[in-house]
Amino acid sequence: MTKHSRTEVLDAWALMAWLNGEAAASTVRDAFASARAGQLTLQFSAINAGEVYYLLAKRRSRKAAEQWHTEVLPSLPIRVVVPTLDDILEAAKLKAAFPISYADSFAAGLALKHHAALVTGDTEFRSIPNLQIVWIGP
Repeated sequence: MTKHSRTEVLDAWALMAWLNGEAAASTVRDAFASARAGQLTLQFSAINAGEVYYLLAKRRSRKAAEQWHTEVLPSLPIRVVVPTLDDILEAAKLKAAFPISYADSFAAGLALKHHAALVTGDTEFRSIPNLQIVWIGP
C-alpha cells in the first residue's frame, strides 16, 4: 500500500462545486489527481455523501442523485467514512459549540479526528478553532 504524504477531508460544498463546474472545481479535480497518484488521501463523511445526494435530488432531480450514488461517488478516489457512535457524538459537540450545520459538523469532526485539512468554501467552518482549512471558496 502506498504511503500518502497527507490527508485531506472534502465537504459537501467542495463536491457540489466540482459537480456544478464552479470555479473551485479545478482545485477539487487537482485533489482527485493527487489522490489517484498516491500523493494524497481524500476522505469524505458518509453523512456528507447523503448531503450531496439530497442537494442533487432537490436542485436537479432524483435521477441525478441516484447517478451520484451509484456511478459518480464510487468512481472517485475518496474514502467514504461511516461515522461511529463516538464520531456522531463528537459531531454533535461541534454542532452545539459552533454555528455550523449538523452535516458540516461531520466534515469538521472527520478532519479534526485525522489531523487533516478540510477542503471547503463554506464560511461556517471558519468559526472552529484548530481546524485546518484549504480554502477553495470565493
